[in-house]
Amino acid sequence: LLIRLSLQGVYGSSPGLMLMLPGILVAALWAGRLAGFSALALCVAGAWLLTTLPGLFVLDTAQGLVNTVTFSITSTFGVILSASLRRTLQSLADSNAALRASTSAVDESEARFRLVSEDAPVMLWMSDEQGDCVYLNKAQRDFWGAPEDLSAFDWSATLHPDDAERVTAIGMNAAMAGQGFEVEARYRPRFDAEDRFFGMIGVNLDVTDARMVEGALRENEAELTAMVEQAAAGIIKADLNGKVLKANDRFCEMLGFSRDDIVTKTTKDLSHPDDVERTRAEVRRAMDDPQGVRFEKRYRRRDGSLFWALTSVRVGRDGPDTDPWLMAVVTDISDAKAAEAALRESEERFRLLADTAPAPVWLTDENGAVEFANEALGAF
Repeated sequence: LLIRLSLQGVYGSSPGLMLMLPGILVAALWAGRLAGFSALALCVAGAWLLTTLPGLFVLDTAQGLVNTVTFSITSTFGVILSASLRRTLQSLADSNAALRASTSAVDESEARFRLVSEDAPVMLWMSDEQGDCVYLNKAQRDFWGAPEDLSAFDWSATLHPDDAERVTAIGMNAAMAGQGFEVEARYRPRFDAEDRFFGMIGVNLDVTDARMVEGALRENEAELTAMVEQAAAGIIKADLNGKVLKANDRFCEMLGFSRDDIVTKTTKDLSHPDDVERTRAEVRRAMDDPQGVRFEKRYRRRDGSLFWALTSVRVGRDGPDTDPWLMAVVTDISDAKAAEAALRESEERFRLLADTAPAPVWLTDENGAVEFANEALGAF
């Protein structure tokens, strides 16, 4: 408005609204649509206010209205375009800031990765989409004797001749398919932000000692399995609810069930009804005693017959975070129980005969202590 006043000699009776358009566009660019339309209203009102000053303008009202409407329409489109351009520039600035932050984060992540991987106790490597090595950490470089500059390094030369063709073929096929693979170590594919395959990340482990341990474990497991299967006693593994998980041949033979049938049973199904609660009590006691418990109970065979057995129960675990299970060793003591019963019957018959004998009868141990005296001796 001040510039318009200073140029009165040039504009004469014209309001000079077009002179104010750059200011309106700058307002829209600087602060958005609201600022642009506010500036437009201020300029129109100010220009018309100047025409009211006496002796300053000689205004053609009709022509002035036409110019004002034309100016307002032009300025409106200018404000809308300027505000849109402002938003676009803001979005571009935000995108650039985000890109700089993302680049910084990627650089920081790459630095952390290299810092961690260089000191990692395992061997780490990365390949590109063609299967060529692009990174080896210190442990892997030392293991392979590889240089830090991998441009001329051929990793396949480190393979045993008997394994080279097989491992190379597996690696190349996985690279072509963009999939992970496993060859005495685990590998996984790398993908970019757009899910495009661009190589592998792998961990190599020296498994020589592990292979020796695995072989020893398999041998020990085979020996243990043979011992369990050839044991004269029945051996059973069950969960804490009594569900049978495993059983050796001897236990199946004692109960008259096949292996497939025995694992569908519970210890309650296989026990005499009068011994179920006592068995549960002994299991609870075994939970608190690392040495386990031993007790006698009656088992029920498939045909319904019963037999006595000495049962030893211990609680075991496959790992610290796994549920406990029960291992029971079952020894058939039916013959011992029958012998005890026969002995008691024999002793009762002896006492009956001795007490009815008219002559005194007595028994002593090897030290001469009296162990038995009949009624006749007592009366004597």
